[in-house]
Amino acid sequence: MKRILLILMLLTGTLFGYSQTVTVHVDGESLENLLSQEQVQSLQTLNITGTLADNDYAFLRGNKFPKLRELNLRDADIDTIPAKAFYATEYYYNSKIILPKTCVYVGDSAFCECNSDVELTGNFPQRGAHVFSPYRNRIWLAADNEYCVEYDNHGIYILSIDKKILHHASYTSGRDIIPEGVEIIAERAFENSASDKIYFPHTLKKIEDYAFHNSSMAFNSWNYIFLSDEVPALGKEVFSFYSGVP
Repeated sequence: MKRILLILMLLTGTLFGYSQTVTVHVDGESLENLLSQEQVQSLQTLNITGTLADNDYAFLRGNKFPKLRELNLRDADIDTIPAKAFYATEYYYNSKIILPKTCVYVGDSAFCECNSDVELTGNFPQRGAHVFSPYRNRIWLAADNEYCVEYDNHGIYILSIDKKILHHASYTSGRDIIPEGVEIIAERAFENSASDKIYFPHTLKKIEDYAFHNSSMAFNSWNYIFLSDEVPALGKEVFSFYSGVP
């Protein structure tokens, strides 16, 4: 089947040095071959559809986009973001990476040490270890996300739409009060987080694997943790601690 390639360039105010938006459909062609050096140096928004290969991720994390503010994968045909896909990537300050609606898994250290925020358009994906860096990434929901909701508590919790699953807790300090109604703290939800105290709701039934891995709760060996009336079911190594580099 003939490979389809679409590159749409919207140039605005080039005489004044304004950046451009580029939309690329990747269909077996290397992303590096689809973009000119002029585009790489000047584009501000890169929209990608199709399926990225390993060499495409290597190109995207190669720090070759000095003005990139938004990497939009919303409509890409991707179900898995591979391990270290954007590890230590340095895009423009305050940039963001928009994940595909189809994404169901994010591999180990995929955004670790990356300076971009991450925006979710679909359901919260399952994840490997050390996917995010607490000081460098913030996880946000797209305005039209129909699968998750945000709950602000000294930081940001991301909950399932029915508010029964706590998927993710952004880096916080001080006191965490998990809202009543939450029944499950998802795998790695508080990984690498720091809190002085965590108050669990009476509704809590289960804490999944590695939920507090490498957190202050793990380091302090259950100090300052206040459980509900009944101890919830615990997954494996819920409070494990590892001091090495991912």
